[in-house]
Amino acid sequence: EPLLRRALAIQEKTTGPSICTLQSLFTLANLYHAQGRYPEAEALLTRALAVGDQSVGSDHWFTAPISTVLADLYRLQGRYAEAEPLFKRVLVINEKSFGPNHVIVAESLANLAMLYRDQGHYTKAESLLKRALPIVEQALGSDNREIAQILDGLALLYSKQDRYAEAESLFKRAMAIQEQALGPNHPELAQTLIVKPINFHSN
Repeated sequence: EPLLRRALAIQEKTTGPSICTLQSLFTLANLYHAQGRYPEAEALLTRALAVGDQSVGSDHWFTAPISTVLADLYRLQGRYAEAEPLFKRVLVINEKSFGPNHVIVAESLANLAMLYRDQGHYTKAESLLKRALPIVEQALGSDNREIAQILDGLALLYSKQDRYAEAESLFKRAMAIQEQALGPNHPELAQTLIVKPINFHSN
């Protein structure tokens, strides 16, 4: 942290509101976010967006990851009304910058879906994940681990709605992908086998 703070101070002094300053702000904010220091992370991310507006413009793809982290920070604190416009802004930026069928767009859809899931808006969340799934399948193949993550997300949505047969089907498909990628004896796979059924029954 002291080194990151020092780097930020140097960047701000020498380059002002530049991309380099933006990167330093974002790096330090990510550290605070990971440590659960949300107020400090929020302050840096807000500054980073302001720098982005000045240096590259508010609709530049370079600002999208910053908005994503800030939106996720709001989501984790239950500040859904503040998170939603940021997630939507990121989706628009990424669609405009990379096209509607890019993997980055699928990630944006999944992030917005997670927000809706947390609020109990399961229909909206399901629609977004179903949009994301074919994008990732086309870009990365049907056996990529990114597919498994989306399937897990859909399975959890279905379980929360007591649609257990659909949830189980997707969970098994996701597990098959994970097993193929990691091997049958990988610790991460074992943990998933334990945790997922518990989540289904608890919902």
